[in-house]
Amino acid sequence: DRRPTVVAGLSAMFGVGGAVGMIAAGPVVDHVGLTSVFWLVAGLAVLALAGTTLLPKGVAAQSQGSPLDVGGGMLLAATLATLLLAISQGRNWGWTTPPLIGLGVGTVVFAVLFGVVERRATEPLIDLRLLVGRRLLALNVATVVIGVGMFAAVTLLPLFAQTPSSTGYGFGYSASRTGLLIAPIGLFMIVAAPLTPLLARRIGARGVF
Repeated sequence: DRRPTVVAGLSAMFGVGGAVGMIAAGPVVDHVGLTSVFWLVAGLAVLALAGTTLLPKGVAAQSQGSPLDVGGGMLLAATLATLLLAISQGRNWGWTTPPLIGLGVGTVVFAVLFGVVERRATEPLIDLRLLVGRRLLALNVATVVIGVGMFAAVTLLPLFAQTPSSTGYGFGYSASRTGLLIAPIGLFMIVAAPLTPLLARRIGARGVF
């Protein structure tokens, strides 16, 4: 019964974090440099990891005896790292250069190994059975559509806004001003998150989608 409210709360947190992050990152990039943002995120990740020590003891007790899927986690990280590096550097390095081809091969190899490890793990990091089947097809397609739309917006709009106006289509905004331009996306997520379960009860999940 509490699941819709919890999911809405998590979605709102993404909105808050995204909105605050976009606004805060702009001045940091303008005055300190882009590298500092990555160090800031790394520091927040360490704080989040330390915060797991504050989890209720009941949660820790339930997880005892379930081995952590370290191998699956490392292979998933390797798969995503090689894939994202290839996508981000393909235009600069050349799509047919040996480094890009090596990254492509590495992505496929790591992904296959990840699948093998997860199928054999007693407590897999990702239960691959949840990604297949006719009943889950619509859900997975909807997730892909929403994910592509959201991340395309927060990736392409900043690039468009910061493109020099001399090109004939960009705004030439600074990183700080771009953060303010993108912030409404996060703010509307905060508004939409609690409304979604209410709408779903009235018109169904398909209607909301």
